[in-house]
Amino acid sequence: MIPSPNLDDRTFQDLVEEAKRLIPQYCPEWTNFNPSDPGITLIELYAWMTELMLYRLNKVPEKNFLAFLDLMGVRLEAPKAAETVVQFHPKPTAGTVDIPMGTGLMTRAEGGARPIPFETTEERTVVNTAINAVVSQVREPREGRTLIEDVTAVANGEVAGEFNPFQGTRIVDRFLYLGDDRLANFGEDALLSVSVERHGEYQRSFGQMLEWEYFDGQTWRALQQSQRGPREEVEVFDGPPSIQPTQIDGVETHWVRARLSENPMDAAETTINTVRCKLEVLGDGMTPDRLLANVVDDIYLNRDPDKHFLPFDREPRIDTTFYVRCDAILSQEGNIIRLELDLAEPSFAEPPSPSSDLVIRWEFFNGKKWMLLGKTTSEGVSEKSPGRYGLMDGTGAFSRSGVLEFSRPSTLTETHVNGESGYWIRARIEKGDYGVPGAYENVDDKWVWQDERPLRPPVLKRIALKSTEEPTPFQAVRTYNDWCYEDETARAALEAQEFQAFRPVPEESPTLFIGLTDKFPEMETQVYVRLKEDLDIGTEDETRAQSVVWEFWDGKEWQSLLPRDETQGLTRSGFVRFKGPRSLFRDERFGKDLFWLRARLEMGGFDRTPEIQRILLNAVPVRNATTFRGTTLGTSEGTPHQSFSFPRGPVLDGQILVVEENDEPTPAERESLEEEFGPGAVIESEQNPGKWLVRWKEVSDLHSSEARARHYVKDIVSGEVSFGDGIHGMIPPKGKQNIQVAAYSVGGGAMGNVKADWITVLKQSFSFIDSVQNPFPASGGCDMESVEQLKRRGPFHLKSRNRAVTAEDFEWLAMEASNTVARVRALAHPRRVGEVSVIVVPRGNETRDDELSEKLIPTPELLRRVAKYLDERRLLTTIVNVIRPRYVDVSVSLRIVRGSAGPGDRIKREIVQNLRRFLHPLRGGRDGKGWSFGRGVFKVDLYHLVEEVNGVELVDSVTLHHLERNVEADQIRLDEDQLVHLVDVTITEVSPEMGM
Repeated sequence: MIPSPNLDDRTFQDLVEEAKRLIPQYCPEWTNFNPSDPGITLIELYAWMTELMLYRLNKVPEKNFLAFLDLMGVRLEAPKAAETVVQFHPKPTAGTVDIPMGTGLMTRAEGGARPIPFETTEERTVVNTAINAVVSQVREPREGRTLIEDVTAVANGEVAGEFNPFQGTRIVDRFLYLGDDRLANFGEDALLSVSVERHGEYQRSFGQMLEWEYFDGQTWRALQQSQRGPREEVEVFDGPPSIQPTQIDGVETHWVRARLSENPMDAAETTINTVRCKLEVLGDGMTPDRLLANVVDDIYLNRDPDKHFLPFDREPRIDTTFYVRCDAILSQEGNIIRLELDLAEPSFAEPPSPSSDLVIRWEFFNGKKWMLLGKTTSEGVSEKSPGRYGLMDGTGAFSRSGVLEFSRPSTLTETHVNGESGYWIRARIEKGDYGVPGAYENVDDKWVWQDERPLRPPVLKRIALKSTEEPTPFQAVRTYNDWCYEDETARAALEAQEFQAFRPVPEESPTLFIGLTDKFPEMETQVYVRLKEDLDIGTEDETRAQSVVWEFWDGKEWQSLLPRDETQGLTRSGFVRFKGPRSLFRDERFGKDLFWLRARLEMGGFDRTPEIQRILLNAVPVRNATTFRGTTLGTSEGTPHQSFSFPRGPVLDGQILVVEENDEPTPAERESLEEEFGPGAVIESEQNPGKWLVRWKEVSDLHSSEARARHYVKDIVSGEVSFGDGIHGMIPPKGKQNIQVAAYSVGGGAMGNVKADWITVLKQSFSFIDSVQNPFPASGGCDMESVEQLKRRGPFHLKSRNRAVTAEDFEWLAMEASNTVARVRALAHPRRVGEVSVIVVPRGNETRDDELSEKLIPTPELLRRVAKYLDERRLLTTIVNVIRPRYVDVSVSLRIVRGSAGPGDRIKREIVQNLRRFLHPLRGGRDGKGWSFGRGVFKVDLYHLVEEVNGVELVDSVTLHHLERNVEADQIRLDEDQLVHLVDVTITEVSPEMGM
């Protein structure tokens, strides 16, 4: 039996004390409060009589009490249906698939449980495309660098978490790679000039925007600018200690690269016409790979370039040949070759003595035979006839130290000399000599030493090769932008063509890119964005501080999608709806050739950073309900106070009730109905021409309804609809089966708050749908308000008079905002006067013990609903923040001594159950009404609770762990806005001896 409610729980003594407290306010001259005072006697008399009245009032039966609350407009709250979104997965061969509104789905049936029905609340077309890339990009305002982050795995649900759509983490480097085999000679004695030709004049040279690097075999290192440069549009670099080959875009050679370090002011700044290189070997030059002296036939003598040596041996003669091999220098086409020859000091060897007719023939091998490079004498090469290759000889045919210079023949190829392959040139004595050996001659019968032209062959102490070249195109040119390589070798070599070295970053604003495998059909489509939404929601009128625009790539530029953005600038979960653009084209970005959409933060910023959990295609909202259409409730007799029942229940809000009327409503009535319900509020019946289907409106009561008002009242408990009497509310016209419901839904309740991936069954078959699932839990479902809840809420509703002034007012009005709200705590801000925080705890499944381990977190939609409800009832100067509760995570470790009664598993299970129930926000505490906000957790409470479990003989120890602080404590204190959440319980059984 339900106990009688107490409308007023004040006792006789409470009434007396209250009257005494009011005496100084109303009768300040009354100062004698002794019991013998006549005035006090009268107070006690009236208090006694009032107590009798309160006693009789509190004896009012529950039915009368509920009727009284109903009269005052306080009624039971209807159940609410849980809501979520499901994602349809089409088969690979599918085109578009239409999913009608009201399509039925169910949870999978497990463990004998009945499946829970859901249905789609929108019509949707499933498209056969997928999100293949999601990249966030932002430009650093200070350093001008672009940062990106590939968040595809999070957006597609492959990795749990969330991401900031407008915050990159990796630096996006843009490179220009220049590769050439000649760079193998780019050593410490070399100089590299890179000339870049651009059309137009610019404030900055090309090199001022770049940082240059080379590969040393392990990493890319900075190239040093030479003291000889840079010059305008020419970058000059000193050779590095060691440059090694590496593979770029499938090409293995020696590479240097330029990294864009400063963003160009204009894309034209990095548009290149040609890029060429010039390599000069300077300094000490390069030592030859091999030196050979060929004196007779096939006899070759090695010469060590690190020591003094005789290039033509000790007795040079005609056809004595000196061979020089240096692959690094002689292999480079188009170079100007310099041979530096230093003769030995006179103290070591006498200077050479060339004959006047000495001719040295320099030759190279062209693949078939040795060809003339040029001839030189002791006087050098005549400037008038330098020869085809411009041979210049400052050594006077090896007679003095100097430089031999020539242009490398283009036909110079590798050949074998003395069995060794390489790039060779040679010097052959064609005529003359370096003196003749002395000899004794018989002169007048005397042997006299004759040495008129002493034999003094050249002796070299050093030979080095250097080269310089005319600027020539690189063998390989690659650009690297947004993870993509582009081969620009051909364009970089031709003056008639130009290319973009560094793809411009037009997105000055933070941008989120979404890459699709296929384009959308030209029809209404949408993208669902799921945000973490752990934000507090206030009731202040806030203007949107940001503008997010959605765009698509049409092949040339970004165009607006013109969407309906239900996310309100990525501040809440919702759909971005738009018509599939016809001109959506592919583009290669971030290494992927896809169809691209983007969300760009055009202006403003966020007070709280948005965090996206998922981005879904083919998502459809669903709710835990079943909708029935075209239902007839009955026949109107044209009498007052008629009632009709729905065939099923409980009926959720939002039913569409129509009455078939004999006469068309007046123009004024029709206008009013269409303003209320839209164009379909009044239509002519197709089945019964001449009659009209008119939509009627649900109201809470008919007391204020006019005689012609098409109003009705719905009783959610009995499932009945009631009509007026012609004075308060219109009587439905008489007719046959004319009280109809175009659509109504039944269902709802806490059972619909199912977990993610539970809604996986389609009630009807779709040929090209492979599967369906709900990526997120369903939330917002709650059962019909109970009578006990209404009895507790009703008096406070009357007391507050629908205005929020005190903390208690805020708490009970928040409860009225939705019956999904289970508990509320209102706290005034300790420092800011007029600011209130309202902490909302939602209902869970209060009958299932397996739900006790879950945190009760209100959904953003519930917070918004409460905030809106309170906003309409707060004082103008009051600021209200509706927030989630803060939980303190704890774990408990127990050591128990088990008695002989009951199995250990059952005892442990019951201990865990009792602990979770005791600390639960809704079922906790000794009174079972929920753990109090701010109440600490003490060991002594847990000792008593565990000892009450049947089968526990002794509790040896209890250990509390504060998980956030990672400490053990005898007690865990909570702030006044905090609740406790029991994460884990560890139970260890010990023997009675150990326990003692």
